[in-house]
Amino acid sequence: MITPSSPFSIWCSLAQKILRAASCVLAWTLVMSVHAATAPDGRALAEQVREIANETGTSRAKKEKRISNAVRVATVAATAYQTESSKISAVALEFAERAAAAAPKFSETIGSAVAFTPAVTKIDGMTARVRATAAAAAKLPAPRYEAVAAAPAGASRARTLTPETVAVAPHVNVEYAPVAQARAPAIQEEVERAASPRVGSARDGDTGLKATDVVLSRRYRLHATLDVGARYDDNVYLNHGDEADDVIATVAPGIDFAWGERANAHGALAYRHAFQHYLDDTSENVNLGRGSAAFGFIGNRLSFQSSAAFQQSNQNNGDVAVLGENAAFRRDQLNLGAASAFSISEKTSVNAGVEYDQVRYRSDTFSGSEAVSLPVRLFWKTSAKLEVGGGATYRVEEPQRVGAKAKDWFYNLGAKGDFTERLTGRFFVGYRTREVEGFERDDGLGLEGGFDYRASAKSRLALSLSRDFALGARGESVTRSRYALRWISTPTPFLRFEVGSTYQASDYGASIFTGNPNLARTDDFWSGDVSMAYSFNQWISTSLDYLFRNNQSSIATAEFSNNILSWNWQLRY
Repeated sequence: MITPSSPFSIWCSLAQKILRAASCVLAWTLVMSVHAATAPDGRALAEQVREIANETGTSRAKKEKRISNAVRVATVAATAYQTESSKISAVALEFAERAAAAAPKFSETIGSAVAFTPAVTKIDGMTARVRATAAAAAKLPAPRYEAVAAAPAGASRARTLTPETVAVAPHVNVEYAPVAQARAPAIQEEVERAASPRVGSARDGDTGLKATDVVLSRRYRLHATLDVGARYDDNVYLNHGDEADDVIATVAPGIDFAWGERANAHGALAYRHAFQHYLDDTSENVNLGRGSAAFGFIGNRLSFQSSAAFQQSNQNNGDVAVLGENAAFRRDQLNLGAASAFSISEKTSVNAGVEYDQVRYRSDTFSGSEAVSLPVRLFWKTSAKLEVGGGATYRVEEPQRVGAKAKDWFYNLGAKGDFTERLTGRFFVGYRTREVEGFERDDGLGLEGGFDYRASAKSRLALSLSRDFALGARGESVTRSRYALRWISTPTPFLRFEVGSTYQASDYGASIFTGNPNLARTDDFWSGDVSMAYSFNQWISTSLDYLFRNNQSSIATAEFSNNILSWNWQLRY
């Protein structure tokens, strides 16, 4: 007989509650989607205009005609059923500003297209105001940052502020990414991409500022977020053979604040606090925080960028998998950085920065690390969009508790900028050295960089590559080579697809830092992931992700295979 307190009755009650909650969410989504279908969306128009303006092989005259038609259709659709002059004016000014900022060279065409729509022409003085707004928007600096969205430490740079993505003053280009180079085990970023609720909209390059943000002024915006998701993990501990699966539910409220979207001084703050529940009790339920901050200043000759990221994780990685324990190990990561660029002359500039990385394990079994890096590079401009240069990076790294310090150097040459009309990026190759007191010096080839190839107006390929020294969780000195390729497609402003693959080779040397038993090994790690993200409107978006990971090692207990499937919803106001 089933008693009221039996496990079966409890699960039935829980299932009913989940179904009711899901019904409410779906009903709200439908209502919001219908509303969004008729609501003006300047972001979508800006994205459409940007795509047309950036098309190759199309004459300017054709671009002007297509942009004018797109702007006129969008403005008419957004104002056709409006009767209040104030609302029509707000829509017209927003569309003119966003579209002109997206395609400054076509600001006059855009201003005329908005100004001469029927609803706008009926308002006294609006024609001149709209055209003036478009002209002013074209002269403003480009948006300074992408959405700083409390991205996981080491996660894709496209979701956080980096100097490479920041427009700077003439002859000045901040090159170093102040968020440190995520030197914790790189395979972690794949699982965190699939495990964490996706932050930001499906729009590639969106500034993160939504129409529903609380606008404190023209330069200050604030919005609250709620990320809800669940993931199925078929090998929570990354064990070899004795695998345990679980479903992990996550609820993560948060807040985002940004200022100075098109100002010389600009920045953003974000924080998420995730409540994770393991349905099959493979781990204790945990509360995890992640936050980020960014600030920058663009001057005539000097530019400055700084950023910080903090991430708490309750997931294993390849470094700890070798023990084969049935436990999930807690880890905290902190990345701080600052970088500056100074224009010496019309053709030359110098970039310098400081970076701080910290990894902390809660278990005494493992050793985290601290690293301070000081990079310096000198650049010479060979063309309007390409610079070549070289320099050196000095780094001091030491284990979490006690042990010897490593002193590393990276001497390098390379280039950055637009290599072709479609290919942009940065690439540096050189010679790396590592010295630890009492041990032989280690050296070898060093790589650092990434490329972005825009295959079409709606798709691109991104390649990143690196070869560097690191400190393993057991105190090993690790030589790690990593290569990642990612395809990103945005067929519409609301829909985004991603497919990625990563290969990582790790050569674990002796445990020279902490004196742990020698577990020297070599690993070959592969991963592949597929994801889809869709924005229903300004308030609701969802993402579906699948991740496969496989690690082959010279030590059997370090080998593992893992599948993760996750579904996340993002609510914003």
